Amino acid sequence: MRERPEKYAGGSSLRLALREMQADLVSAKTHVLLAGAIIILSLSGPFGTYEALPPVGRLLYWATMVLLTFGLANFAGTLTSIALSRRGIRRQSALVPVGLAAGLAAGLGVTVIQNVVFGLGADPLRTLITIFGYALVIAMTITVILFVFRRADEAPQEKAQETTAAQPEMPPAPALAPAAALVRRLPLDKRGRIVSLTVRDHYVEVTTLKGKALLLMRLSDAIEEAGVVNGVQLHRSHWVAVDAIRAIHRVNGRLEVETLTDERLPVSRTHAARLRDAGLLP
Repeated sequence: MRERPEKYAGGSSLRLALREMQADLVSAKTHVLLAGAIIILSLSGPFGTYEALPPVGRLLYWATMVLLTFGLANFAGTLTSIALSRRGIRRQSALVPVGLAAGLAAGLGVTVIQNVVFGLGADPLRTLITIFGYALVIAMTITVILFVFRRADEAPQEKAQETTAAQPEMPPAPALAPAAALVRRLPLDKRGRIVSLTVRDHYVEVTTLKGKALLLMRLSDAIEEAGVVNGVQLHRSHWVAVDAIRAIHRVNGRLEVETLTDERLPVSRTHAARLRDAGLLP
């Protein structure tokens, strides 16, 4: 596990979850996914809805069911993902607990709608087991699909970061220029000399000499907003200020940069040349 960030910029877990939900809801892929689900369910009429409801009724029923359960599941899953991310758990490792949280929330929504429209039948317990069983399976599937969508959206950014030219070498600055836009995004108690930037799922973890904070932004934008700070990208997920490098180590044939905050950041083979260009390697 990674070190837990001391503070998250941009608000509470709830506000961060709402931001991520907004990003999902404006995605064209999400629109296609939801529309496809509504159309297929309305036409096929599963779980007895084909016989029990007319075409317009089925459309309204399944549109309500899909949109409500997606909203509940997305909210619960995103909130769980953020909570786990704060504990240093990567998104891939969090898929199962995120899917479970989403499934439980979706099952609750389905139960409410089912009870209002059809009731829970003669055997409510069996009905609930069936509802939550289907909800968990579907939620796990949707969680994986959304994960793939997000990775696909991030792939062009990562490719661009791999091919971005190294920043021109500049004389080491003893302190951060106060006008750096990135610093102004940080909580007041974390504003200080920038040490490093690290990708944490949808966020960039900014490390300064005064602590850490997470910002909801892309690494490339964070590097740009670092302003006049002379830095070098070590990896598609790591950037470090040159004057914050304490030492460079070689461990099992791989380079690692030790920073002034006692952290070690990996250097990918494709980015090692940037350290040489900056005069930090022989």
